[in-house]
Amino acid sequence: MTELVIFDLDGTLLDTLPHWGRVNRLFVERVGAAADEQRLSLLDGLPFEEGVACLKREFGLPILEDKALGDLWIELAVPLFAADATLMPDVAETLARLRRDGVKTAIFSQSPRDLMERAVRESGLFEQVDAVFFAGETTHKKGDPAAFLELAARMNVSPQRTVVVDDAAYALRAAKEAGMEAVAVLYGNPEADQAAQAADRAIDRLSSL
Repeated sequence: MTELVIFDLDGTLLDTLPHWGRVNRLFVERVGAAADEQRLSLLDGLPFEEGVACLKREFGLPILEDKALGDLWIELAVPLFAADATLMPDVAETLARLRRDGVKTAIFSQSPRDLMERAVRESGLFEQVDAVFFAGETTHKKGDPAAFLELAARMNVSPQRTVVVDDAAYALRAAKEAGMEAVAVLYGNPEADQAAQAADRAIDRLSSL
């Protein structure tokens, strides 16, 4: 019996994936580089910290600390993300159903709190789940099975009674290694094939959970 569902945020609960591409273009132009679409595509699906490092490497950005570049990216992104914090289809209904059934819910995002907290509030998700964890708020990163084990422990639920719903193959593999059921979301997912292969099962609507 499932007692806890851990959801990814970007592309799973919030329709934010198109915003990432827009902000990457704005960011590259802001620092005086040419927005080459082929190189920008290398950023697709990367966690935030890896994305900043990739931008710095691929576009030959100024010699700045990764944190300074990340702060600039967040400065450009926050207004855009918050202004259009749109829930993916079936999210509100699914979260309400899980709550009625006594299932705990948590969000686990590899995006920084500074970037996504306002968007999560604007969308109403804070009121619809039991806990929210952003990048840096677990001992291990999301691609490590230990991170999922830590979340389950903090929610007082065993891994065997935990389901992870995500659109990224690296996170789904980590969840499986942690002994949890891994469910890939296919809707709006440019990496759907890889996610499905990494998961125990895949869904094309959140209401199928």
